[in-house]
Amino acid sequence: MSTARAFPIDEVSVKPITAGKTVVYFGQVKKSHNDSLAALCDDPDVDIVILAFLNTLWGARSLPDTNFWPYCHSTVSGTNLAHCPTYENDIKTCQSNKKKVLLSIGGATMTQSMTDPLGFARNVWNLFGRGHSTIRPFGTAVVDGFDLDIENNDPRGWRELISELRALASPTGGLIMSGAPQCPRPDVSLGDAVFYNNWCGGNNIPDSFREWSLDMMAKNSRAKLFVGVPGSPDAASSGYLPSLQMASLVNQVKGYPNYGGVMTWDWAYAKNNKDLGTNRRNYMEFLRWVA
Repeated sequence: MSTARAFPIDEVSVKPITAGKTVVYFGQVKKSHNDSLAALCDDPDVDIVILAFLNTLWGARSLPDTNFWPYCHSTVSGTNLAHCPTYENDIKTCQSNKKKVLLSIGGATMTQSMTDPLGFARNVWNLFGRGHSTIRPFGTAVVDGFDLDIENNDPRGWRELISELRALASPTGGLIMSGAPQCPRPDVSLGDAVFYNNWCGGNNIPDSFREWSLDMMAKNSRAKLFVGVPGSPDAASSGYLPSLQMASLVNQVKGYPNYGGVMTWDWAYAKNNKDLGTNRRNYMEFLRWVA
């Protein structure tokens, strides 16, 4: 994932001064044989799970492609949709444990543009949402919403996609939408901000967060803004923050009314990062404490 980011979602002491939520990406990295979606769903340090990625908008049979390698090694017959036999029960377990589960659209390898937002919205709603299709990659499990990690520098169609997904969801309940833009404003693909793999850097979290916060408050006072950080030094090319430094910077933005918490790429990196110099067992546990 290319992005430290501020991360919007629709819905100096280092001691935390307010309680936020923790958001993790999952699906592209496996650092230990114990890593799995089932293990993540049982992790008390996580509030929101983002499955990464739906990385092709139109693939075989005009359906999208998903890629959850190294966790899912086959595809649904006749498609390039990942077949993950345990995900149906795992997603339901996450949700029974009060975690929200989102599907992320995009990623660094996605190059297609959103040329048909209405048709694509119907596709993903029927495949993964509360719609109906003979093909359901997650079986009867239903995701709580969708995340946009768009890195192709083409903003066309995404606003229309969000509007159509909300319209499809409206008759049967709510829908969570989130985004992961780069921290420089405006983001060229989406217009969340990520504070890694870009020139902002983790040390600029307070200034960047303030700019994004004010901008978002003017447009949607109910949206929440999350600070996005790498889960370990090898999770991003730049922007990793040692735990105490990260806590100090995050505490500086907690007073904003739309502060939502912290996001990390990704859970496997954070859960297996134990080189902290603190009495916390891993970086994920520290993120929970900081949020």
